[in-house]
Amino acid sequence: MRVRRCIVSTLAIAGLVAAGSLALTGAPLPKETVKPGSAQEIAQDWRYNPNAKETSWQGVSPKGARKLHAQMGKLTGASFEHAWNFYAQKCGSDEKYGQTFYSVGAQSKDGQYVIRDDQLDGRRCTMFAFTNERFSVGVQLRQASDKDKIYIAITVATR
Repeated sequence: MRVRRCIVSTLAIAGLVAAGSLALTGAPLPKETVKPGSAQEIAQDWRYNPNAKETSWQGVSPKGARKLHAQMGKLTGASFEHAWNFYAQKCGSDEKYGQTFYSVGAQSKDGQYVIRDDQLDGRRCTMFAFTNERFSVGVQLRQASDKDKIYIAITVATR
């Protein structure tokens, strides 16, 4: 059941992105073409960028659009705990990573958020969702089976 929930969450994020456009660009745009206030700029701000051994990010947006963007990252040598705490802080939460699983929703000074933890085959899978009057962000954070890698999916929609 837990595996199904995480798979359904991942498919929901992918479906949101696919439904938003018929013509998608798969390569990240050069830095100078990222428009201030665009979904892509917000997604880049929500990237977890630790001192990982290896970091790989790919993004996609509807062609010519600024209001929807998704990115997926694979980070080798990064700490799941530090990434978890980074995303909780981005949401405005005081929660810290622990052995306890979280299912919380609250209002922060910057907006509303929910954090939903689960475990898949002994690996953590956490969903973070944040919204305010300018944009909404969904983040899925997953541990790889060898626990030396983490996978991050970020979806941003602006208003």
